[in-house]
Amino acid sequence: MTISNLAKFNKTVSAILDITFSKKPKQISPNLYNTHVASDAFIKKMTLEPAFSDTETDNFRPMTTEELAMVVIRKKAITLHSLGETVTGHVAPNGKCFTAGDILNAVVKHEMVARPKTNWFNGIDCHHVYFEGIDSSNGVDFHISWGS
Repeated sequence: MTISNLAKFNKTVSAILDITFSKKPKQISPNLYNTHVASDAFIKKMTLEPAFSDTETDNFRPMTTEELAMVVIRKKAITLHSLGETVTGHVAPNGKCFTAGDILNAVVKHEMVARPKTNWFNGIDCHHVYFEGIDSSNGVDFHISWGS
């Protein structure tokens, strides 16, 4: 695994998970930014819009084709987990390694399976949507970090 590329990915890639629910999320209280969605809501659509953090300018911008093609993990297959207990397996599209774009696509696929199983104020977690990167202790099993 290319640790330096994974570290670079985690340092420079930011994204917001955009979830479209069957019901509109609401603020938990007027004094908090936390949101929740009704317990009977379901996910209709999910996208992840990545941005590149340009450390020279302190600005975010869309990722280039070259940045999305950067090899991040040199493994044929990985597992992902995030909020909750759900673990999903992913095979590298080219059968050899995962690019930044491949990882971001795998994150969305994972969240489509895992996110509906979460519980945040008696509904699906719609609040922790700021992608903070992935980490691994063994190079195969990766944890997705989400912020709010």
